[in-house]
Amino acid sequence: MISKLLSQNEKCVEVLQEFLSLLQVNVTLTTLKDNLYNHPDFPSLLSISDILTQYGVANLSFERKEGDVENIPMPFIVQIMDNRRPDELFAIVKEIRREEVYLYHAGTKTWEWIPLAKFKGRWHSRIALVADATNASGEKNYLKNKWKEKRINLIRYLSFLFIPLALIVSCISTLIRSWPATLLPAIFAILTGIGFIVTILLLWMELDVHNPVLRQICTVGKKTNCEAVLQSKGADFLGTNWSILGFTYFSGQALVFLFNGLSVNPVMTWLAFFSLAAVPYVFFSLYYQWRIARQWCTLCLTVQAVLAAQLISMIPILGDIRFETATMMIQALMPIAASFLLTFLMVSVMMPKLKEAKSSKWNARELQKLKHNTQIFDALLSRQTKIQYSTDSLGITLGNREGKYKIVKVCNPYCGPCSKAHAPMETLVDNNPEVQVQIIFNASTDVEDERAWPVKHLLAIAEKSQSDTTIRQALDDWYLPESKHYENFATKYPMEEELAAQENKVKAMREWCNNMKIDATPTFFVNGYKLPDIYSVNDLKYFLAE
Repeated sequence: MISKLLSQNEKCVEVLQEFLSLLQVNVTLTTLKDNLYNHPDFPSLLSISDILTQYGVANLSFERKEGDVENIPMPFIVQIMDNRRPDELFAIVKEIRREEVYLYHAGTKTWEWIPLAKFKGRWHSRIALVADATNASGEKNYLKNKWKEKRINLIRYLSFLFIPLALIVSCISTLIRSWPATLLPAIFAILTGIGFIVTILLLWMELDVHNPVLRQICTVGKKTNCEAVLQSKGADFLGTNWSILGFTYFSGQALVFLFNGLSVNPVMTWLAFFSLAAVPYVFFSLYYQWRIARQWCTLCLTVQAVLAAQLISMIPILGDIRFETATMMIQALMPIAASFLLTFLMVSVMMPKLKEAKSSKWNARELQKLKHNTQIFDALLSRQTKIQYSTDSLGITLGNREGKYKIVKVCNPYCGPCSKAHAPMETLVDNNPEVQVQIIFNASTDVEDERAWPVKHLLAIAEKSQSDTTIRQALDDWYLPESKHYENFATKYPMEEELAAQENKVKAMREWCNNMKIDATPTFFVNGYKLPDIYSVNDLKYFLAE
């Protein structure tokens, strides 16, 4: 359950991840989510199609007649109606055999056999998306990104389970040394760990009320609804949410145990008193859910059960309290107060920040959809600087010379952002047969201008080879390495008299850049107009798709 909670994804992501796995295409979940969430049409078959194309997976969407299902190449993605809600969910059809369909359903997240007639009845759109991958398909730098993703996931798991696991280890080691004297404190500590996890889930529920795993926990019956209880008037005490107070209570106890140990001492006496003081809250919460909210919160009830169990485990200690000196009791209270205060301040500061971050993330996704609206892009583009001077015979041209989309990239060979823009430009050329890219270098023929030599060399390679493959390989060899060494590049692509022949070309490009008042690189022009500042070359794939 914890694994599902920490790696919960939207249904479109789940299906595409499973589909890529079937096609044996390596893509990290982090990259997949980032690309899908930023797509202006997410979630849709179009967004899935575009992302597959981005990973080099050829795909095609088409409509089939009702009876023509068996002839579709498998596996393929469809949208089918959900039996439980009037929604369309994504599904993967892997096999059709003996009037049955073997599919992966986004609602159940499992593979299952269903009758073919039932599948046809739920497949209203009759649109299927088929795909075919090659060995070259997949995410660039996959292994590097996969290790990074594993490290991040490990940190997430450890941060969620560290305190409960630390309490368990502490209990086991203490019981081994001091059995049975520390049995009751150990039970109390284990209950503290359970309370810690449940209150984290309560805080999580406040941050993400639509999390499917949490909603599944909180809607086990007709009268259970955590969201209704947590958002009611009784969910606050003196302006502070009960979830925050609960987390403070259990995490403060956990810190006391981790730093003080599990022996029966004045600290344990204070915790026993706190358990007794928590009894009114247990009755208040039960009454409020029963008579006022008229809904039960599964997580809240679990907290009440833990508090009641803690009190029961402390009854022997409460019945055998030793009258300690006032000094000892005050000294024991200090670390407890410090633990509670520390956790309260921490969660009070973090919760608003986390809510703000989640809201910002949602706003960013909505802004992406607005930003990638074709009409808005065309309107902004038409208001930008227009190319006033001919670019004929300048620089290096890649892709379809007669393509309807012409992109001019103005760059210099030692520009970091130019290097980062190189791979997305190549992807555009690879994924769209109607794209032409013209690279114009902003360099001079001045002997002190270090940009001139690699520019001349790249122009000479383009002139000599007349092959897109060779030219693109040379551009990759120059732009993709983090460190650029012209001597090494010149050794790999030896040129002699060809370099001197490029002087006039460099001058022509420099004159064009001066006339167009190019003051920064890279600068992009799309179909004759400068790309608006709010867009990057990565955004062009949403507007130049075929």
